[in-house]
Amino acid sequence: MNIGKNIIEMFDYKKKKIIYYKTDLQTHEGTFATGSEKNYTYKLFNNLYKGKCLINLKSFNQTLPVEETQKIERQYPTKKREKTYPERYDLSVFEKLNKMNGDTELQNDYKKWKDGINYKTNRKIKIDGKIHRELKQKFMIHYTILFEDLTSINSHEYLKETKKIINEIDDENAIIKNYNKLVDSIIEKIQKLKGWNEFIEFEGKYYGITNKVLNNIHRENDCFGEMVFMMKKEKECKGCRDGMAFNGSYSCSCYSYDINKCKNCGFIEEIKY
Repeated sequence: MNIGKNIIEMFDYKKKKIIYYKTDLQTHEGTFATGSEKNYTYKLFNNLYKGKCLINLKSFNQTLPVEETQKIERQYPTKKREKTYPERYDLSVFEKLNKMNGDTELQNDYKKWKDGINYKTNRKIKIDGKIHRELKQKFMIHYTILFEDLTSINSHEYLKETKKIINEIDDENAIIKNYNKLVDSIIEKIQKLKGWNEFIEFEGKYYGITNKVLNNIHRENDCFGEMVFMMKKEKECKGCRDGMAFNGSYSCSCYSYDINKCKNCGFIEEIKY
């Protein structure tokens, strides 16, 4: 904090409400983008800034000036989705391919089938007809892939490429997992906030309290008024009004909801069931 104040004084800095700074050691350790799990940056409200409604930072939980409170996000930061492996042929597929290629009877039957002959009866059949499609299953090696379609693939190079792809995805997912752990820690800090205008900064955005009402207390704008039950209402969907739900062609979307009101400010909350 003293270093930050000295920076402000030495540079006579008046342009921004908040300054950001870090130590040389933190700079050398890198950022999240370069794989560092720790990237602490200090921030300090600028006492030389002469804008309106400047609020001094008095605790770890920061608060924004009044005119900037609309910038606070009322939702948690989003986690990244881990990547999945692409569908690839594995070693067992190529082992089966080698076995089929070495099966003389299967090769002869395949030649007949390909020419439109039923290899069981030696009768002519329509290519791509029902019987032809049924007999095709004998020559399938992977789902809808004929064994012949894989003969041009170099199995050694293919499996080597598969391993490389998996390793690359594993590396990317390791970074994503670390990022999501960081998001979890940010969410935990957000959940501990007390004031409506307090925030936790993450990736250039301000994240604050997400729920206007928590444990039956109205938290918006630090009202802290008790929510009291007013009435219960029911909403009938159009299908039920028109009698459509009874013929099985309509899915009912009727619902009930309670209406609660804040004792302090009159805020109305609807809780749907």
